[in-house]
Parts: sequence; C-alpha cells; structure tokens
Amino acid sequence: MTAAARLEPLLDEADAAEMLGLSVKTLQGLRRRGEIAYIRLSSRMIRYQRKNLEDYLERSVTVDSPLPRELPGLPTIPRRPSVYFVRSGKHGPIKIGFANTVRSRLHALRTAHHEELILLATMAGGAVQEQRMHEKFAHLRLRGEWFSPDEDLLCFIESLNEWAGQ
Repeated sequence: MTAAARLEPLLDEADAAEMLGLSVKTLQGLRRRGEIAYIRLSSRMIRYQRKNLEDYLERSVTVDSPLPRELPGLPTIPRRPSVYFVRSGKHGPIKIGFANTVRSRLHALRTAHHEELILLATMAGGAVQEQRMHEKFAHLRLRGEWFSPDEDLLCFIESLNEWAGQ
C-alpha cells in the first residue's frame, strides 16, 4: 500500500455507493460476490478505498461498451459534477440528468436499461443547471427526465459539443 493510499480517507458504504452510482444493497452484493475490494474494520464496519472503487469502474466499462473512456466523435466523460445528455439507442429518447461523477451514473444506468445508452454530451453544472435544461426543453418531455429527440434538443447538444471542441 502506498503512503498516499494510507492517508486517503476510507469511504463508508453509503458514500461508496454514491460514488459508484449504485444503491447500498447493490454495492453489498458486489462485495459478497468478491467483485469489489473492501476493508472490514469490524463485523459491522465495512470501508472502501477510493482507488479500489475507481478500479472497479475501470473494469466494469469494457472495450465494446457503449460508454467508452474516449472515442473520436464522442464527448470525454468528465470527473466533476455535470449535466449529461444520454440517448437510448440510435434513435430513442434522450435523458437529461445530473451526476457528481458521470461515469458512475452511466454505469448504473447501463445496468438497469434494456437498450444501448450513448453519451451525447456533458456540461458543467449541478442540479440547478439540470433543472434549467428540463425547463428549456419542457415542451419535449416524454416522462421524468426523458425527452423527445427533437431538432431543438439535438441542435443544443451539437452546440455543446462544438463549444467543447474549441
């Protein structure tokens, strides 16, 4: 163990689950199946190192995944609070959501969704910015955070990608 790893604070189950974009129950299942490293401090006190959680995320996003780390033409997945735009399939609806770590959130969405999810764009911001996007595209809302892939929304997403590319 490196000196930096020893100094890094350990995360409890709630914080670890939030970082991964999973429920505590799902995280516990991963731990029981040996899919994620953990530290048992006592019979009821389980802790996680951030590095081990990041390693799990890296292993869980495979090369043929619809959510790669980086591919030409696709946005880079940020490691900061962001509003994201994810499309269900090639022609499906678009989810406008917010996450502290987009990679973790996309992983969680992918495991619970029946179609390929494609990250279209991200923008800096939090819950307030997400709410503004929901209001801006309210006329396209299908249900919850899912919106019709209308020209207004697609042009906005394209402008985000053009701005990010400059």
